[in-house]
Amino acid sequence: MLHLKEATNKVTVPLMDKMVNGETLKLNDQFQLYKYFDMEHFVLQDSKSDEDIFCVQYNGNDVVFTYL
Repeated sequence: MLHLKEATNKVTVPLMDKMVNGETLKLNDQFQLYKYFDMEHFVLQDSKSDEDIFCVQYNGNDVVFTYL
């Protein structure tokens, strides 16, 4: 759980705004943030399996993680 908390704490609105479609950003040894090509759609993935774990959305300055 410590790795998950560490990763989610790194996800901010300014960080997400700077990402380009198709970009993957490694957050730590276990998790990465991926921005899909087709829309403003972000997911938190397991970096070893590329499995989507959370849908990541934001509204204003609030980041919301929804378990998939």
